[in-house]
Amino acid sequence: MESSPALVRSPGVRVRCAHFGSLAWRTRPRGIYRLDAAATTALLLHDRPRGNNIPPAAVTGLTEQEWRRATAGLRDQGLLVPAAEAPSAITPGDAREARQVLRDSTPRVPVLKPLWAHIQPFTRCNQHCVH
Repeated sequence: MESSPALVRSPGVRVRCAHFGSLAWRTRPRGIYRLDAAATTALLLHDRPRGNNIPPAAVTGLTEQEWRRATAGLRDQGLLVPAAEAPSAITPGDAREARQVLRDSTPRVPVLKPLWAHIQPFTRCNQHCVH
């Protein structure tokens, strides 16, 4: 199987930052994934088609090994998919934007609720309205 010239975040994937990295989920097919900080950064940087080349660590803040591990894991989970559009290189501005999203969206202290408390809002409620 040949590798794609470009990868992009799968349509419908949503991300919620957490102190450990993030939770990513999609509804069809239903799946919830716990991502570490490196995978979260790689996913945020794939908001548009990106080539298979490894960006410099000075730009992304990730080593070559971290980048390869993160993108391979995201591809295996179906969170990164082949793109039909031409890839664009990751620029320092893209990396700053991703870091800003992480900085603004990550809780300052670890959440004291269990992980299921985060997943609960995304499940279907089985209670009936009494109105």
